[in-house]
Amino acid sequence: AVDATVFRMDYENQVVPASLAGGAGATLTNAGETLHQGLEASLRADSAPLFRSAHNVFLRAAYTWLPVAEFRGTRTSGIPGFATVPVTGNRLPYAPEELLTASVGYEHPSGLQLMIEAVSAGEQFADDLNTRAPSADGQRGLIPGYTIWNASVEYEVAALRSAFFVNARNLEDEVYIVDRTRGILPGNPRLVRAGFRVKL
Repeated sequence: AVDATVFRMDYENQVVPASLAGGAGATLTNAGETLHQGLEASLRADSAPLFRSAHNVFLRAAYTWLPVAEFRGTRTSGIPGFATVPVTGNRLPYAPEELLTASVGYEHPSGLQLMIEAVSAGEQFADDLNTRAPSADGQRGLIPGYTIWNASVEYEVAALRSAFFVNARNLEDEVYIVDRTRGILPGNPRLVRAGFRVKL
């Protein structure tokens, strides 16, 4: 199954981060008029119905394309010291042009499930000036795009109404920036978890 939505959101008073609240010189600001337009799409495919099999290979994907996310109207920067600098037409902070989550997996009739997943985000700005070079305090500057890989193994025991699982996030232990709220904030390092669930 494939679903797709084209969207256009025209705000009059959208609140956005100027550099993100939390650190010295960082603030939330009323962006006034902003425009967002793009495409969202999702895909779900399973081999079991197609081949009439108890074994299933599945594909899941969700994609967002946001070519337009910008300040409209008469607008100047909300960053202290830059209040007279116009930002009309600049891209909104923390609005990557592309986001993708995709996974492929296998389900065995015994209850075993294997899955690998990719999560990807395009580059994004951390302030309304669309600053590319990082500032000394880390609160401004371009946030590079990144891709991380996750994986999981799960075994469902129907007789016990339970499932045992192991999942791993950021398999390659990728170092990447997710935020500049209080300076450079990296994403989570490699994380492996194991456990079980019981249905009551």
